[in-house]
Amino acid sequence: MNTITLTYPSAGPGRVQLFDELRGLSVLMILTYHVCGVTGFANYTHGELGVDIFVLLSGAALTLSHRPGEGAFRFLWRRLARLLPAYWIALTLFWVGNVYWLNRSHTPTDVWSHYLAIHPWWGDRYFLGFNDSFWFLGMIVPLYFVYAVLRRWLDRMDIVLGAGLILSFAVAYFTAKVVNQPALFVHLGLRPPIFFLGLLVGVLIRDGVLRLPLSAWLGLGVLLMWYGTFVTGIFVGYNIFGFAVFLAYWALRANAPAAGQRWLCRGLAGLGLISYEVFLLHQPLIRDYNHKAWQTILGRAPDQLHIIAGAAIALLCTLPLAWELHRLAGKIGRLVGPRDSAAEKSAAT
Repeated sequence: MNTITLTYPSAGPGRVQLFDELRGLSVLMILTYHVCGVTGFANYTHGELGVDIFVLLSGAALTLSHRPGEGAFRFLWRRLARLLPAYWIALTLFWVGNVYWLNRSHTPTDVWSHYLAIHPWWGDRYFLGFNDSFWFLGMIVPLYFVYAVLRRWLDRMDIVLGAGLILSFAVAYFTAKVVNQPALFVHLGLRPPIFFLGLLVGVLIRDGVLRLPLSAWLGLGVLLMWYGTFVTGIFVGYNIFGFAVFLAYWALRANAPAAGQRWLCRGLAGLGLISYEVFLLHQPLIRDYNHKAWQTILGRAPDQLHIIAGAAIALLCTLPLAWELHRLAGKIGRLVGPRDSAAEKSAAT
Protein backbone atom coordinates (compact mmCIF):
# COMPACT_ATOMS: atom_id res chain seq x y z
CA MET A 1 0.00 0.00 0.00
CA ASN A 2 1.36 3.44 -0.92
CA THR A 3 2.20 5.44 2.19
CA ILE A 4 2.88 9.08 3.05
CA THR A 5 5.89 9.20 5.36
CA LEU A 6 6.96 12.19 7.45
CA THR A 7 10.06 12.26 9.64
CA TYR A 8 11.08 14.57 12.47
CA PRO A 9 13.63 14.31 15.29
CA SER A 10 11.95 12.25 18.00
CA ALA A 11 11.34 13.92 21.34
CA GLY A 12 10.75 10.56 23.03
CA PRO A 13 8.44 10.14 26.03
CA GLY A 14 7.87 12.78 28.70
CA ARG A 15 6.91 16.48 28.58
CA VAL A 16 7.77 18.53 25.51
CA GLN A 17 8.51 22.18 26.31
CA LEU A 18 7.41 23.25 22.84
CA PHE A 19 3.93 21.91 23.58
CA ASP A 20 3.84 23.78 26.89
CA GLU A 21 4.81 26.97 25.07
CA LEU A 22 2.05 26.42 22.53
CA ARG A 23 -0.46 25.86 25.33
CA GLY A 24 0.66 29.16 26.84
CA LEU A 25 0.32 30.88 23.48
CA SER A 26 -3.13 29.39 22.90
CA VAL A 27 -4.48 30.50 26.27
CA LEU A 28 -3.05 34.00 25.72
CA MET A 29 -4.94 34.15 22.43
CA ILE A 30 -8.12 32.96 24.16
CA LEU A 31 -7.72 35.57 26.92
CA THR A 32 -7.26 38.27 24.29
CA TYR A 33 -10.41 37.15 22.49
CA HIS A 34 -12.54 37.11 25.63
CA VAL A 35 -11.18 40.41 26.97
CA CYS A 36 -12.04 42.04 23.64
CA GLY A 37 -15.56 40.68 23.96
CA VAL A 38 -15.94 42.04 27.50
CA THR A 39 -14.37 45.47 26.92
CA GLY A 40 -15.79 46.11 23.47
CA PHE A 41 -12.47 46.27 21.60
CA ALA A 42 -12.23 44.82 18.10
CA ASN A 43 -10.95 41.25 17.89
CA TYR A 44 -8.26 41.98 15.30
CA THR A 45 -6.00 39.11 16.41
CA HIS A 46 -8.80 36.51 16.20
CA GLY A 47 -7.80 34.97 19.50
CA GLU A 48 -10.54 32.35 19.18
CA LEU A 49 -8.02 30.41 17.07
CA GLY A 50 -6.27 29.65 20.35
CA VAL A 51 -9.09 27.21 21.11
CA ASP A 52 -8.25 25.24 17.97
CA ILE A 53 -4.58 25.10 18.99
CA PHE A 54 -5.69 23.91 22.42
CA VAL A 55 -7.83 21.16 20.87
CA LEU A 56 -5.01 20.10 18.55
CA LEU A 57 -2.59 19.88 21.47
CA SER A 58 -5.13 17.83 23.42
CA GLY A 59 -5.05 15.22 20.66
CA ALA A 60 -1.26 15.40 20.30
CA ALA A 61 -0.78 14.86 24.04
CA LEU A 62 -2.70 11.57 23.89
CA THR A 63 -0.51 9.89 21.27
CA LEU A 64 2.64 11.53 22.63
CA SER A 65 2.02 9.87 26.02
CA HIS A 66 0.67 6.61 24.58
CA ARG A 67 1.36 3.50 26.68
CA PRO A 68 1.11 0.42 24.43
CA GLY A 69 0.30 -2.05 27.19
CA GLU A 70 -2.39 0.10 28.79
CA GLY A 71 -6.00 -0.99 28.38
CA ALA A 72 -8.82 1.36 27.42
CA PHE A 73 -10.31 1.45 30.94
CA ARG A 74 -7.00 2.29 32.58
CA PHE A 75 -6.27 4.93 29.95
CA LEU A 76 -9.62 6.65 30.55
CA TRP A 77 -9.16 6.42 34.32
CA ARG A 78 -5.73 8.05 34.08
CA ARG A 79 -6.78 10.83 31.73
CA LEU A 80 -10.07 11.68 33.46
CA ALA A 81 -8.31 11.75 36.84
CA ARG A 82 -6.16 14.52 35.40
CA LEU A 83 -9.01 16.39 33.71
CA LEU A 84 -12.08 16.20 35.91
CA PRO A 85 -10.97 17.22 39.44
CA ALA A 86 -10.06 20.77 38.35
CA TYR A 87 -13.29 21.00 36.39
CA TRP A 88 -15.45 19.75 39.25
CA ILE A 89 -13.82 22.16 41.71
CA ALA A 90 -14.31 25.12 39.36
CA LEU A 91 -17.87 24.03 38.57
CA THR A 92 -18.75 23.81 42.26
CA LEU A 93 -17.25 27.21 43.04
CA PHE A 94 -19.10 28.91 40.18
CA TRP A 95 -22.33 27.12 41.07
CA VAL A 96 -22.16 28.48 44.61
CA GLY A 97 -21.11 31.93 43.37
CA ASN A 98 -23.85 32.04 40.75
CA VAL A 99 -26.54 31.17 43.27
CA TYR A 100 -25.46 33.24 46.26
CA TRP A 101 -23.82 36.26 44.62
CA LEU A 102 -25.18 36.53 41.10
CA ASN A 103 -28.67 35.36 42.18
CA ARG A 104 -28.97 32.80 39.41
CA SER A 105 -30.82 29.52 39.63
CA HIS A 106 -29.88 26.23 37.96
CA THR A 107 -32.22 23.36 37.22
CA PRO A 108 -31.35 19.80 38.35
CA THR A 109 -30.72 18.85 34.72
CA ASP A 110 -28.34 21.78 34.36
CA VAL A 111 -26.43 20.61 37.44
CA TRP A 112 -26.10 16.87 36.86
CA SER A 113 -25.43 17.21 33.13
CA HIS A 114 -22.57 19.61 33.92
CA TYR A 115 -21.03 17.29 36.50
CA LEU A 116 -21.17 14.45 33.97
CA ALA A 117 -19.68 16.80 31.32
CA ILE A 118 -22.48 16.03 28.87
CA HIS A 119 -24.33 19.35 29.22
CA PRO A 120 -23.68 20.59 25.64
CA TRP A 121 -25.41 17.55 24.20
CA TRP A 122 -28.62 18.54 25.97
CA GLY A 123 -28.88 21.56 23.72
CA ASP A 124 -28.07 25.25 23.70
CA ARG A 125 -30.23 25.82 26.77
CA TYR A 126 -27.64 24.09 28.97
CA PHE A 127 -24.58 24.78 26.84
CA LEU A 128 -23.31 27.84 28.73
CA GLY A 129 -25.24 27.40 31.95
CA PHE A 130 -22.45 27.92 34.51
CA ASN A 131 -19.40 29.09 32.60
CA ASP A 132 -18.86 29.84 28.92
CA SER A 133 -15.65 27.78 28.98
CA PHE A 134 -17.17 24.57 30.30
CA TRP A 135 -18.37 23.53 26.83
CA PHE A 136 -14.82 22.26 26.27
CA LEU A 137 -15.38 19.35 28.66
CA GLY A 138 -18.49 18.36 26.73
CA MET A 139 -16.31 17.91 23.65
CA ILE A 140 -13.00 16.60 24.96
CA VAL A 141 -14.42 13.91 27.28
CA PRO A 142 -16.38 12.18 24.47
CA LEU A 143 -13.30 12.47 22.25
CA TYR A 144 -11.28 10.68 24.94
CA PHE A 145 -13.76 7.80 24.75
CA VAL A 146 -13.47 7.75 20.95
CA TYR A 147 -9.69 7.70 21.18
CA ALA A 148 -9.85 4.89 23.77
CA VAL A 149 -11.39 2.76 21.01
CA LEU A 150 -9.18 3.97 18.16
CA ARG A 151 -5.86 3.71 20.03
CA ARG A 152 -5.59 -0.01 19.25
CA TRP A 153 -4.95 1.01 15.62
CA LEU A 154 -2.16 3.53 16.23
CA ASP A 155 0.06 1.47 13.93
CA ARG A 156 -2.47 2.32 11.18
CA MET A 157 -2.96 6.05 11.47
CA ASP A 158 -4.93 6.05 8.22
CA ILE A 159 -7.69 4.15 10.06
CA VAL A 160 -7.49 6.47 13.08
CA LEU A 161 -7.58 9.66 11.02
CA GLY A 162 -10.11 8.34 8.52
CA ALA A 163 -12.51 7.15 11.24
CA GLY A 164 -12.00 10.44 13.10
CA LEU A 165 -12.86 12.53 10.05
CA ILE A 166 -15.91 10.38 9.29
CA LEU A 167 -17.10 10.84 12.88
CA SER A 168 -16.37 14.57 12.67
CA PHE A 169 -18.57 14.90 9.60
CA ALA A 170 -21.37 12.97 11.34
CA VAL A 171 -21.21 15.21 14.43
CA ALA A 172 -21.17 18.40 12.33
CA TYR A 173 -24.09 17.22 10.19
CA PHE A 174 -26.09 16.19 13.26
CA THR A 175 -25.59 19.47 15.14
CA ALA A 176 -26.19 21.65 12.06
CA LYS A 177 -28.90 19.83 10.14
CA VAL A 178 -30.69 17.49 12.55
CA VAL A 179 -30.93 19.21 15.94
CA ASN A 180 -30.19 22.74 14.63
CA GLN A 181 -28.39 23.94 17.76
CA PRO A 182 -26.16 26.90 16.73
CA ALA A 183 -23.94 27.04 19.84
CA LEU A 184 -23.49 23.27 19.83
CA PHE A 185 -22.54 23.38 16.16
CA VAL A 186 -20.07 26.27 16.37
CA HIS A 187 -18.19 24.97 19.40
CA LEU A 188 -18.46 21.19 19.14
CA GLY A 189 -19.48 20.56 15.56
CA LEU A 190 -16.52 22.25 13.91
CA ARG A 191 -13.57 21.32 16.13
CA PRO A 192 -13.20 17.50 16.23
CA PRO A 193 -11.24 17.34 12.92
CA ILE A 194 -8.34 19.29 14.38
CA PHE A 195 -8.28 16.95 17.40
CA PHE A 196 -7.67 13.99 15.09
CA LEU A 197 -4.98 15.92 13.22
CA GLY A 198 -3.37 16.44 16.62
CA LEU A 199 -3.10 12.68 17.05
CA LEU A 200 -0.83 12.63 13.99
CA VAL A 201 1.35 15.37 15.44
CA GLY A 202 1.79 13.43 18.68
CA VAL A 203 2.88 10.28 16.85
CA LEU A 204 5.38 12.25 14.75
CA ILE A 205 6.92 13.95 17.80
CA ARG A 206 7.00 10.72 19.84
CA ASP A 207 8.36 8.31 17.23
CA GLY A 208 10.18 10.64 14.86
CA VAL A 209 8.27 9.13 11.93
CA LEU A 210 4.64 9.20 10.80
CA ARG A 211 3.40 6.67 8.26
CA LEU A 212 0.00 7.33 6.72
CA PRO A 213 -1.13 4.58 4.30
CA LEU A 214 -3.33 5.80 1.44
CA SER A 215 -6.27 3.56 2.28
CA ALA A 216 -10.02 3.69 1.73
CA TRP A 217 -10.49 4.84 5.35
CA LEU A 218 -8.33 7.89 4.77
CA GLY A 219 -9.88 8.57 1.38
CA LEU A 220 -13.45 8.46 2.68
CA GLY A 221 -12.62 10.72 5.63
CA VAL A 222 -10.95 13.33 3.41
CA LEU A 223 -13.80 13.10 0.88
CA LEU A 224 -16.38 13.81 3.58
CA MET A 225 -14.34 16.82 4.76
CA TRP A 226 -14.34 18.13 1.19
CA TYR A 227 -18.05 17.43 0.81
CA GLY A 228 -18.87 19.08 4.12
CA THR A 229 -16.83 22.18 3.25
CA PHE A 230 -17.58 22.83 -0.42
CA VAL A 231 -20.94 21.14 -1.04
CA THR A 232 -23.02 21.32 2.13
CA GLY A 233 -21.17 24.25 3.70
CA ILE A 234 -21.13 22.57 7.12
CA PHE A 235 -17.40 23.05 7.60
CA VAL A 236 -16.17 26.59 7.14
CA GLY A 237 -12.51 25.65 7.32
CA TYR A 238 -11.58 28.46 9.71
CA ASN A 239 -9.89 26.11 12.20
CA ILE A 240 -7.19 25.43 9.61
CA PHE A 241 -5.89 28.87 10.57
CA GLY A 242 -5.40 27.63 14.12
CA PHE A 243 -3.31 24.82 12.68
CA ALA A 244 -1.36 27.42 10.67
CA VAL A 245 -0.49 29.37 13.85
CA PHE A 246 0.55 26.11 15.52
CA LEU A 247 2.73 25.12 12.56
CA ALA A 248 4.30 28.59 12.26
CA TYR A 249 5.33 28.64 15.92
CA TRP A 250 6.61 25.09 15.71
CA ALA A 251 8.69 25.92 12.62
CA LEU A 252 10.20 29.01 14.25
CA ARG A 253 11.07 27.24 17.48
CA ALA A 254 12.38 24.09 15.79
CA ASN A 255 15.13 26.18 14.23
CA ALA A 256 15.87 28.14 17.39
CA PRO A 257 16.33 25.59 20.19
CA ALA A 258 18.25 28.04 22.37
CA ALA A 259 15.16 30.26 22.53
CA GLY A 260 13.62 27.74 24.92
CA GLN A 261 15.82 29.11 27.70
CA ARG A 262 14.84 32.73 27.16
CA TRP A 263 12.29 34.54 29.25
CA LEU A 264 9.55 34.69 26.61
CA CYS A 265 9.52 30.97 25.83
CA ARG A 266 9.96 30.03 29.48
CA GLY A 267 7.11 32.34 30.39
CA LEU A 268 4.86 30.78 27.77
CA ALA A 269 5.83 27.29 28.99
CA GLY A 270 5.04 28.28 32.59
CA LEU A 271 1.67 29.64 31.55
CA GLY A 272 1.13 26.47 29.53
CA LEU A 273 1.40 24.36 32.69
CA ILE A 274 -1.70 26.04 34.13
CA SER A 275 -3.41 26.84 30.82
CA TYR A 276 -6.27 24.40 31.43
CA GLU A 277 -7.02 25.89 34.84
CA VAL A 278 -6.78 29.45 33.47
CA PHE A 279 -9.23 28.45 30.75
CA LEU A 280 -11.67 27.10 33.34
CA LEU A 281 -11.55 30.12 35.63
CA HIS A 282 -11.04 33.32 33.69
CA GLN A 283 -14.23 34.00 31.76
CA PRO A 284 -16.79 34.50 34.56
CA LEU A 285 -14.22 36.53 36.51
CA ILE A 286 -13.56 39.04 33.73
CA ARG A 287 -17.23 39.34 32.79
CA ASP A 288 -19.98 38.32 35.25
CA TYR A 289 -18.11 38.89 38.50
CA ASN A 290 -16.43 41.99 37.11
CA HIS A 291 -19.82 43.56 36.37
CA LYS A 292 -21.26 42.44 39.70
CA ALA A 293 -18.33 43.84 41.70
CA TRP A 294 -18.58 47.27 40.07
CA GLN A 295 -22.39 47.26 40.42
CA THR A 296 -21.97 46.62 44.13
CA ILE A 297 -19.25 49.26 44.55
CA LEU A 298 -20.79 52.00 42.39
CA GLY A 299 -24.46 51.27 42.89
CA ARG A 300 -24.93 51.55 39.13
CA ALA A 301 -23.85 49.91 35.91
CA PRO A 302 -20.09 50.31 35.29
CA ASP A 303 -18.75 52.21 32.28
CA GLN A 304 -16.10 50.92 29.87
CA LEU A 305 -13.14 52.17 31.90
CA HIS A 306 -14.41 50.35 34.98
CA ILE A 307 -14.87 47.16 32.95
CA ILE A 308 -11.35 47.42 31.53
CA ALA A 309 -9.83 47.97 34.98
CA GLY A 310 -11.91 45.15 36.44
CA ALA A 311 -10.90 42.76 33.65
CA ALA A 312 -7.22 43.54 34.29
CA ILE A 313 -7.65 42.88 38.02
CA ALA A 314 -9.58 39.67 37.30
CA LEU A 315 -6.81 38.39 35.04
CA LEU A 316 -4.18 39.13 37.70
CA CYS A 317 -6.27 37.19 40.21
CA THR A 318 -6.83 34.32 37.76
CA LEU A 319 -3.14 33.34 37.60
CA PRO A 320 -2.58 32.52 41.30
CA LEU A 321 -6.04 30.97 41.53
CA ALA A 322 -5.25 28.77 38.51
CA TRP A 323 -1.93 27.73 40.06
CA GLU A 324 -3.61 26.71 43.31
CA LEU A 325 -6.31 24.87 41.39
CA HIS A 326 -3.60 23.11 39.39
CA ARG A 327 -1.85 21.99 42.58
CA LEU A 328 -5.02 20.88 44.36
CA ALA A 329 -6.47 19.05 41.36
CA GLY A 330 -3.10 17.41 40.76
CA LYS A 331 -3.05 16.03 44.30
CA ILE A 332 -6.61 14.73 43.94
CA GLY A 333 -5.79 13.22 40.56
CA ARG A 334 -2.80 11.37 41.98
CA LEU A 335 -4.93 10.04 44.84
CA VAL A 336 -7.81 8.78 42.72
CA GLY A 337 -5.90 7.89 39.55
CA PRO A 338 -4.33 4.51 38.76
CA ARG A 339 -0.98 3.69 40.32
CA ASP A 340 1.85 3.49 37.80
CA SER A 341 4.19 0.54 37.88
CA ALA A 342 7.96 1.09 38.02
CA ALA A 343 8.20 0.35 34.28
CA GLU A 344 5.49 2.90 33.48
CA LYS A 345 7.14 5.56 35.62
CA SER A 346 10.44 4.93 33.87
CA ALA A 347 8.83 5.17 30.43
CA ALA A 348 7.10 8.44 31.31
CA THR A 349 10.35 10.24 32.22
